[in-house]
Amino acid sequence: MRILIRVLTILALVISTGWLYFEPDFEPAFTTVVSLSALISTFFFHDKSTDQDSSTTDTTGSPLNDENKAKTIQSAPKVTYSDSATHNGDNHF
Repeated sequence: MRILIRVLTILALVISTGWLYFEPDFEPAFTTVVSLSALISTFFFHDKSTDQDSSTTDTTGSPLNDENKAKTIQSAPKVTYSDSATHNGDNHF
């Protein structure tokens, strides 16, 4: 996945650099800088999928088995239409 992102950011950088070369203006320059920063950022941030999956641990960090996962999902609060702010047409922002 990381390789795909790097290839796409390199492609975006090449296209935006060509755009800047043939049409020097603020917008192509900004696009080139953003493309370059996106490419550089792919080298600094590690892939979070190599970390322990948060869906396999509870809030204390203990591993969850299938039974505990089902209990966690079932204990999630249910939001109904009556709980929403638009129940009576009241949209107070």
